[in-house]
Formats: sequence, structure tokens, C-alpha cells
Amino acid sequence: MTRRIIVSSIIAGLVVAAAPAAAVGPTEFIDARGNEWTVAVDTDVVAWATSSTKSTYVTAVKVREGTDPGIRISKTGTAAYVGNIELGGSHGDVVLFFQGANKGRGQWDAKLWDLGSDSLQPLPSGINTSKDEIYGGISGQYLLFTRGASEGDLKTVLLYRFDSDSFTTLAEAPKGGSVTANSIAGDYATYTVCPRSYECNVFRYQISTEDRTKMPNSGRANYYSSVLSDGTVYYVSGSPKYCGYKTSLVRVVDGGGPIRLARLPNGIESGPTSAWVDPISSDPTLYFTRIQCRHFRTGIWQLPG
Repeated sequence: MTRRIIVSSIIAGLVVAAAPAAAVGPTEFIDARGNEWTVAVDTDVVAWATSSTKSTYVTAVKVREGTDPGIRISKTGTAAYVGNIELGGSHGDVVLFFQGANKGRGQWDAKLWDLGSDSLQPLPSGINTSKDEIYGGISGQYLLFTRGASEGDLKTVLLYRFDSDSFTTLAEAPKGGSVTANSIAGDYATYTVCPRSYECNVFRYQISTEDRTKMPNSGRANYYSSVLSDGTVYYVSGSPKYCGYKTSLVRVVDGGGPIRLARLPNGIESGPTSAWVDPISSDPTLYFTRIQCRHFRTGIWQLPG
């Protein structure tokens, strides 16, 4: 995983409004005896990356529908992370995930799993290259992903359009730094830019207008963002120096200021996030990888968004 983005600061924290005192705090979603890293939820479908024991690294992406126990969709002998789930889109019902050869120590590529046929859909040539393609999402005609020499050296955020077979570069890494594609939904995509100092920033990109908006940051590090189709952005606000130091989960609604949804206890950090809105209740939920810094034990937790 890109530990360069798991960062947090003794610098003055980001000033955000706290959520109401009666708000429900983070609760466990998937936290088994192994480790979990990345998750996606849409209606009754859940995809997550997991390992069998807490002493092993994440090795498998699994998908479950409804009350089914779930199946492994990544290849045995590889490591894999979840991108996102899209139901009823241009490609049908699919799960985007990223798979690394030789248990993650080699080539990373984007993979598209068809939930209807329980098989991989081919992706157009030019998406996967001799470099690593990892982290991102799919939405309609667009595929968002990161490319770099390795998982720890990510240099470019790319937006691919299927119907025109074209690529747009959304961001390039600053000298000595890195970039990471985060999330895409409808007309919006988000990504993180990290300089050498690790004082990272989250940006929201509007596809139709090509406008870029930097999320509020008062000297901390912002990273691991998610976006909804209405442009609402969620992200982690932490320290550029220390794991789990005054780490918060933050929401920014278009036109408003940052709202702190939760402050994690010191020693607890957040990895990748994902957000989903219940189509019946219209209530959003934020899912995040919860990290115990001392032992780097991870699990998937949730929080009302």
C-alpha cells in the first residue's frame, strides 16, 4: 500500500467544524482475524481486500452479494486492492480492482470484474502498461487510475474515456513527491498530490468544466478522498509526520466549509475511504480502512456521512 500517503502532523491542525455531539461514531464493518485494505459498497454488493491472518499482507479481493458468503475475484498468488463498484453503468454491473503480480511485489494492473458472468471483462489496450496502474475508480464512460514506476513511486493521475479511447492527465507528481487517484462518481473525480514534505492536498476535478478545486487545508495533510455524484468530498485530515496523530475524517459539501465527521483516537489512522448513498433513505455512509499504527493492524469501519 502507498504508505507515503498515510501521514499526519504536529503542525497546527485543520480548523473544521465538529459534527454534532449526538452523532454516531465509527463502527466496525469488516474487521476479521486478518487485515483488510480498501472497500466498496453499492446497494447489496460489497467488495473488499483481505488477508487470511493479521501477520500477512492483503492478498485477495472478495465480492459478496446480499447474504452470500462471497467469492474471490483476484487471482491466487497475487495481491489486490478494490477500486469501486458500478451497477447498471455503461459496462453493466462491475467491480473495478487492481491486481499486483507475485503477491503485490510486481506488475500492478487494472481489472474489471463482471458480476453478471462472474468473469473478467477485457479493458482497452493502453490502460495497462509495463508500468504500474493502481488506485482509482470507474464511472460510466470514465476510468480513473494512477500510473507510476511502482506502487511506491506513483507519478501520474489519468482519466480514460472509453467511447473516445482518449486519456487526460489530471495531475503529475511534484519533484520528489507522488500523486494518487482516489475516487470518481458522475461528473467528479478526486485525487491526492503529495510533495516531498508529505503535506498532501486533495483536489476535486469536474469533468465537464475541467475545473480543479483544492480541499481546505491549514497546514496539515489531506489524503484518501472519496467523492459523491453531487460533488460532496470526503477525505482524511492528518499529520505529514506521524501515523494516527489527531487524524480526522472530513466532509466538504460544494459551496460549504469542512465538517469534521469524526476525530480518531491517537494511534489510530485512516487508510483509503469510500462513500455510498442509500437510494431509499438518501443517507450517505463513509467507509474507511482503520489502521492501528503500533502493529499496522487494519480493518474496514463505517461512519454516517
